[in-house]
Amino acid sequence: MLYARENAFYVVTWLHPSAKPLFMRVLTVTTNFFYVVTLWLQWLHLLKQQRSLGSKITKNSDKLLK
Repeated sequence: MLYARENAFYVVTWLHPSAKPLFMRVLTVTTNFFYVVTLWLQWLHLLKQQRSLGSKITKNSDKLLK
C-alpha cells in the first residue's frame, strides 16, 4: 500500500506544476508505466496457469468418466 500512497502524492504534485520539476514528472510517468506493464504481465501469467489447470482437470475427469 505504500506505493498507492506515493502514487497519490505524485498525482497531487503532477496537478500542481510548481511543486516538482519536470524530471520528477517524467520519472513518475515512467515508473507508473512499468508498474502497469508488470501487473499486466502477471495477470497474463495467472490466466495462462488457470487455463492449463482447467485443461488438466478436464482431461482427468474425462478419464474418470470412461
